[in-house]
Amino acid sequence: MQKLPLGLVCCLSTLLLAIAPGVSAQDLLYDDGGDHELSDYGTLGSGSVVEVRDGPGNDPTHLDVTIDDFTYQLDVRAYDNSSAALQPGIGDSTLSTYGNAVGTIASSSPAENDANSWGSSQLTVSSRLGLSTANETSTFTFEAGANAILHQGYGNSTTIMLGGVTHDTQLFDSAVMRVYDGFAGFEGTLVTGDAYLEVLGGNPHSESGFSVTERGQADIHSGAAQFGEELFSVSDQGLIRLFGQDFLIDGVPVGYGDIGSLAGGATRSGNIQGTLESGDLIDMQFFVSGAGILRLVPEPGTGTLLTLSLLLCAALRRVSGPTSDLRG
Repeated sequence: MQKLPLGLVCCLSTLLLAIAPGVSAQDLLYDDGGDHELSDYGTLGSGSVVEVRDGPGNDPTHLDVTIDDFTYQLDVRAYDNSSAALQPGIGDSTLSTYGNAVGTIASSSPAENDANSWGSSQLTVSSRLGLSTANETSTFTFEAGANAILHQGYGNSTTIMLGGVTHDTQLFDSAVMRVYDGFAGFEGTLVTGDAYLEVLGGNPHSESGFSVTERGQADIHSGAAQFGEELFSVSDQGLIRLFGQDFLIDGVPVGYGDIGSLAGGATRSGNIQGTLESGDLIDMQFFVSGAGILRLVPEPGTGTLLTLSLLLCAALRRVSGPTSDLRG
């Protein structure tokens, strides 16, 4: 095997360290366990790295970045149990959290920021975003006012959507995303690998496709019919479950159960209508190919009501039985 020159090895090692998560040469460091405010750039230039770390005795340090312009792009990173917040006014910058750190990006910024959560950290945003990622076992939360061009989930991360909009949503590995309000995947949604998407409220709005592939799974309890022509596209071993009632395929009523592909894994397509558990009406196209499954599931209360009805009927028969004998 041909050996690389020592100088080249050193250069490559330096480059890898520079791009590795959590590894950097900071331009400004806060690590005294106190509360701080960064209100102007000072000697910082575009691309400057600002780090926030625990102080002596593992006391958390907190930093508020309150710079009211976006002349320069800052790279703000919070580690350990510390915290950092980008307040309204700054834009074109990046906030990343690592370890058990906590980060927030407030609303009203006129420009887009990027946001990344790593480790077991927590990151909450209510602002305009370009790229946002949830990684490892971190938790990333969208609140009202959030507007992300692209959100990606990796590893065993959890994304919680309480409001706002993600234009494109992509979930990989074993990432989980739960939607309680807002518009998830406004322009497109991809759930792949072993990822999981659960829509309990809001709207899985998708103009260009809602795709679940490989072993990904999506459970849809809510969402009005504001989707593109290929809302439900499921392939490989993907699974989409629709919770609701009164389902029709191509205008014909269908029972609950699985809808698979055609013989040989060929694509099955059609139009599906129905009422989701939330009461929202759906009316859109679906495509199922390979080992993908579109599963129609009754509302959680439906089975309980049916069971109670059967038990009540049985009880009435037991009561009416002896009464009939007396009359006879």
